Amino acid sequence: MERPGPAARPMPELTRRERDVLTALCRPLASDRPVAMPASIREVAAELVVTEAAVKQHLLNLYDKLDIPEGTESRRIALAREAVLRGFAPEARTAAQSRGSLLETGRAAAARRAWGEAFAALSEAARTTTLGVEDVELLGDAATWTGQFDASTTAREQAYAAYLALGDRRSAARVALGLGWNAAVTLRFSIVAGWMRSAGRLLASDDGQGEAPVWPEHGLMLSLMALGELGAGQLDAGVEHARAAFDVGRRTGDRDIQALGLVFQGFGLVHQGRLDDGRALLDEAMASATAGELGTLAQGMVYCRMLSACLDTFDYRRAIEWTETIDRRSPELGTVGFPGDCRTHRAAVCVVRGDWQRGVGEAEAAALESRAYDLGHTAQALSALGEIRLRQGDLAAAREAFDGAGEFMLPPGPGAALLLLASGDAVGARSAIGDAMARAGADTLMVARYLPAAVEISVAAGDLREAEGLSADLSSIAAKFGGPVLTAARLEGEGVVSMARGDAAAAISRLRDAALQWRSAGAPYETARSRLRVARAAAALGDEGAAAREARAALAAFEQLGARLDVEAATRLIAELAGLTT
Repeated sequence: MERPGPAARPMPELTRRERDVLTALCRPLASDRPVAMPASIREVAAELVVTEAAVKQHLLNLYDKLDIPEGTESRRIALAREAVLRGFAPEARTAAQSRGSLLETGRAAAARRAWGEAFAALSEAARTTTLGVEDVELLGDAATWTGQFDASTTAREQAYAAYLALGDRRSAARVALGLGWNAAVTLRFSIVAGWMRSAGRLLASDDGQGEAPVWPEHGLMLSLMALGELGAGQLDAGVEHARAAFDVGRRTGDRDIQALGLVFQGFGLVHQGRLDDGRALLDEAMASATAGELGTLAQGMVYCRMLSACLDTFDYRRAIEWTETIDRRSPELGTVGFPGDCRTHRAAVCVVRGDWQRGVGEAEAAALESRAYDLGHTAQALSALGEIRLRQGDLAAAREAFDGAGEFMLPPGPGAALLLLASGDAVGARSAIGDAMARAGADTLMVARYLPAAVEISVAAGDLREAEGLSADLSSIAAKFGGPVLTAARLEGEGVVSMARGDAAAAISRLRDAALQWRSAGAPYETARSRLRVARAAAALGDEGAAAREARAALAAFEQLGARLDVEAATRLIAELAGLTT
C-alpha cells in the first residue's frame, strides 16, 4: 500500500511556539553540510533561547500531532522527515529534492555513459549528502572514465570499506579489482599486487566446505592477471588465464567477461605468431564491443587491446577498419576507451592512415590526459605527434615532440633517428637507430619497427653491406608474421638497397610491388613515398614518361596529406624530368 502523499496528510494546527521548534529542528536539512541531519535538542534550545526541557515538551506535543509513534529509532529525526513530507519546511524540502535530482542526474548520465556529466552530478550530490554505497562506487567509475584517478581511488576505497562492513564479499572484491586497475595505470605495481590479493581472498570460499561460488568477478580477476602477464611478455601464462576468464564468462553468462577473455587470448596469440587464430578472436571480441553489448570497462579494454595487437603486428588495415566502425557508432556507444591510453593508439592509427590533423589532436590530448598518471603512454603520444610533424615537414615541432618523449627514458620510435637524417645528420641518425634497436633486444616485432628506417639510414651513410644485412633481417621477420605492411617494408628495403647498388631494374620491380602493398595496408604516405622512388628508378632506366607519371601521382598525394618536404622533393624531380624532355 502506498504511503499517502503530502496533499493527503496536511499539517495539523500548531501553536506559534511549536512552529518555532519545528522550524529550528528542520533548518539544517536545507544546509550544505555533507550529512544533513535535524538539529539537536540543544541546538534548538540555543536558537530559541529556551530551556532544553521546554524543547522536549514541545517535541512531545509535535510527536502526537504528526503521529510519530513511540519506539521509533529516533523520533526527532522521524518528526523532521514527516514535517518535510507534509510540506512544512519548504527550504529543507527543496534541498532534499535538489540532492535527489543530482543523484538521478548522475545515475542517468552514467547509464548513457556520459561520464563527465555523471562525475559532476555525483560529486555535487556527495558534497551535500551521504551517498549510498552503490552511488559511491558509481562515482568512482565516473572518475576513472574521466581520467581523475585520485578521485576514483578515494571513492572506491570508501565503497570497498562500506561493502566489507555490509558483508558483501563479491562487491568488495569487484571494487578491490577496480582499485588494482587504478594503481596499474599509475604504475604502482606493489599496490596492484595488494589489491589483487585482497580480491582473491574475498572471492575464495569462506566456509571451507565445497566449491566457492563462481561469479563474473572471478573472470575479471583472471582477465587482469592476463593483462599483466601479456604486458610483461609472459605470453603462455597470459593466454591461459585469458582462456580461464572466458570460461568463467561462459559459465556465468557474462558477456563482458567473455569478451575480455577473447581479446586477451587474441592479443597473446598474435604475439606468438599464431596470427589467424589470434585475429579471429580479436574480431569476435570487437564485434561484441561495437554491437553495444558490453559495459564501459570491457568495451574500452577490448578496443584498446585490439588496437595494440594490430599496431604491434603491423596489421594497420584491421586497426583502421575497426576504428572507423567505432567512430560511426560513438553516439550510441558513448565513451570508448581509457583516457590517454586509447587516444595514444588512435593517434598512431591516424599517423598511418594520413589523418594527421586529427592525429595531432588525439596525440596532444593523450599526452595531456596521461601525463599525471601514465608516463609510458605520454611518451608514446609525444612520439606519435613527432611522427606527424616530421611527415608534415615541420622539423622544429617534430624535434620538440621527440625531445619531450625522450625525457621519459623509454625506447624511442624510429622517428627521432629519421629526424636527424632529414636534418642532414646521417652519422647521428645511424647512431640513434642503432641504440634504439639495441634497447629493443630480442623483441622481434619491436626490432621490425626500426628496420625500415635503419635500412634507409645505412644507405644514406654509405654502408651498403650493413643495409643489406638489415634488409635480410626484415625479410626474415616478414616471412614469419606476413601481412601487407611487413611485406611492403621488405620490398621497399630491397628496392632501396638495389637502387643504391645501381640496379634500377631490380629496384623498380620491388618498389612497384611495395607501393601496391602499402596501398593495401591503407598507408597513403608510404604509398606515395614508394611511388616517388619508382619515379627515380624509372628515370634511371631512361623511361622519363613513366617517371613523370609516378612523380606527379606522388606529388598529388603529398599535397593532399600536407607533407611539405616531400612535396618539394617531388616538385624538384618533376622539374628535372621536364628539363630532360625539352
